[in-house]
Amino acid sequence: MNGNFKNRRFMYSIGSVILIVLVAAVGFMKMDLYKDNSFNVSQAQSLQVAHEITKMNITTVKKNDAYDKSNFYVSKALGIVITFPQDWSGKYSVSESFNRLDINFKGQKGSGLLLIICRNSPDFKSQCWDTIDGKNVINVGGNEYFVGGPTGLTIAETDPNFKDFMKMHSELPQVVNSIRVFK
Repeated sequence: MNGNFKNRRFMYSIGSVILIVLVAAVGFMKMDLYKDNSFNVSQAQSLQVAHEITKMNITTVKKNDAYDKSNFYVSKALGIVITFPQDWSGKYSVSESFNRLDINFKGQKGSGLLLIICRNSPDFKSQCWDTIDGKNVINVGGNEYFVGGPTGLTIAETDPNFKDFMKMHSELPQVVNSIRVFK
């Protein structure tokens, strides 16, 4: 009789463990499905917003003939205006997504990332980026923006324009300090 009780207790223990594992597995599957759906919707919305932002910026450039003669970049999405040094003309490109700007050097062997600017968020991994002029966060018009550069070189030292890249890199504090509110 004592052996029968031990067998029953053992079977209940095994059954309980199996039940807990099944409940956990179902819970994790539902959680993964929720995350995947929300990510896909969020990603689709971000792509749609990025497309609209791109159209707005292209429209701004087309309507403003003075744009080509200056080194200003207007980001309606971030609500900022950036002034680039005159000697940067034709040597950089700006790509914009929903809440981020990437400023790249245009070299002969590809482009090298110089700077990113994005809305500051606790989710953003700032430790992955180098500071600009000793700071990663700036306040423009009451809004916080993260600014940072890559922690290493993003262009080959053999690129014929490497010296231009390094000069532009040294001027990043000037660019960051030029950021103003877009009105």
